Amino acid sequence: MQDRRGFIRLLGGGTLAFGLAGSLGGCDAMPAEALAPWQGPAPDLRDPRLRMLAWALLAPNPHNRQPWLVDLADPGRVTLYCDRDRLLPATDPLGRQILIGQGTFLELLRLAARAEGFEARIAPFPEGPFPPDRLDGRPVAHVYLTPAPAQREPLFDSVTLRRSAKVPFDPERPVAEPALARLAEAAAVSGIGFAATSTPDRVTRLRAIVRAAWFTEARTPAAHGESVALMRLGAAEIAAHRDGISLHGPMIWWGSRLGLVSRAALADPEGSAFQAGVERYMKMFDGTATFAWLTSEADRRTDQLAAGIAYARLDLAAAREGIAIHPVSQALQEYPEMAPHYRALHEELGLAPPARAQMLVRLGHAPRPDPAPRRPVESLVI
Repeated sequence: MQDRRGFIRLLGGGTLAFGLAGSLGGCDAMPAEALAPWQGPAPDLRDPRLRMLAWALLAPNPHNRQPWLVDLADPGRVTLYCDRDRLLPATDPLGRQILIGQGTFLELLRLAARAEGFEARIAPFPEGPFPPDRLDGRPVAHVYLTPAPAQREPLFDSVTLRRSAKVPFDPERPVAEPALARLAEAAAVSGIGFAATSTPDRVTRLRAIVRAAWFTEARTPAAHGESVALMRLGAAEIAAHRDGISLHGPMIWWGSRLGLVSRAALADPEGSAFQAGVERYMKMFDGTATFAWLTSEADRRTDQLAAGIAYARLDLAAAREGIAIHPVSQALQEYPEMAPHYRALHEELGLAPPARAQMLVRLGHAPRPDPAPRRPVESLVI
């Protein structure tokens, strides 16, 4: 039993736990085909709309679900739908986070269209917005494409560099104020506010809220089970799915074969694998020296989509600045067990209804991690 516990502790401290994607080399390495989309559109991809989509699918999105479907039937238009087979009903019961992920996709699509020589005019919710409690089959947006001079906006050059960095940051290096000002400028989207803090007392209070919310999610069976179900254990599962939470490397490979790493072990809150995840995430939170957040004056579906556009721009600007970014969204989620942390966070941020925080992130300095897998662009087209 001690050997088993020691192995799992090594697993948590040396490679991956609960969503940290990385590779320790040859054994059980990240499949090349899962990372191929990060090289940009394939040379033989001639349709400019598919080339735009190949860039857009690199957008950040919750749990790496890649919840996008597109209709290309009209040659001058891209119609975006939410893939309702890729929702997160336990942790995102209202579909707010998924819709933010639609906004990130639209912003990368717009940037890619400019680079390809098109102006992209986004018409959100052409058949009306989704109801507040669910996402339905209506389109998220029509994107109308008209030829225009090709222009690479500065943020576009950061698309292949962006990451959600689930790694510890340097606790002695808060993000400098000039860099935060540049992030704020990049994230400026109508109706969305940006704020950040490196003030030690406030950072300490935010750490406490983030830690408590993480523990609540981890101890809520439906919420934690949703994450565990989306874990891709080892290179074979990663290659088969090319989405979700990737766990791979020699420790995962050996642990799986020894029966020490499995979904059952990762789901057991009393087990060693779970405790390894706790230790890993506590190190991340405790090492955070800067938090930032995006807010909206209301919580309409249009606000959520705008928050996604702003977050995509924030993410790309962070990559350009060499700043690590990691969303810590648990306290923003709308299921009942999370309500005390939701209230605590909004009180700390000075927000009262109908205003709300849409995104909360850690910012800092760390080596750039490997990217997350992506599905082939053709899989998005209906």
